[in-house]
Amino acid sequence: MFAISIPGLPLNTEYTDLSDTSFEFLINDVVNPKYGTVFLIDHEDVSHDVVCAVYLETPFTDGEYSLVGYIGASNPTLLMRIDGGPDKDEMFNIRVGLEICDKESVREAIQEQHENLIEENTELNDLLDGIGSKIVSNLQDYLESYAVDVEDITVIPLASLDEWVDNFNRKIRLNPRFWEDFE
Repeated sequence: MFAISIPGLPLNTEYTDLSDTSFEFLINDVVNPKYGTVFLIDHEDVSHDVVCAVYLETPFTDGEYSLVGYIGASNPTLLMRIDGGPDKDEMFNIRVGLEICDKESVREAIQEQHENLIEENTELNDLLDGIGSKIVSNLQDYLESYAVDVEDITVIPLASLDEWVDNFNRKIRLNPRFWEDFE
């Protein structure tokens, strides 16, 4: 009923029945896959109200399954992105979980996951905006200290900008969170 394809490996149709509605593929010793495809075979026999939620677990998802999408009669394939670890030649195992459920509950779970991601990104963007404004303000204050008025024009020596960039890079190397002390 299901199959999974990982580039460089043969098509895998061997999964384990965990229950009447849950199944699992275990793919061992995979080297840095970028993506995989899950297939629903014989999808003509499946009701349009029922789908199969697809979950992915790798050593880099902290041992937890992550909902990556669903397959069903209207969309019998799912291309899923697989994030490898920092060592691109490291071999690891992948588990793909499948759970048969109603389409609406999967859509709600995906929507909730999407909203959580937006919230996390909003918090990160707020943090980055705060960092950016602190850095720009620091740069402005630094350059203004070198400003000289010449005939109604404010002149700032270009070397002062180079010096600020050098100082900034040095501070980042010494303490990547030094910007938190900016006022």
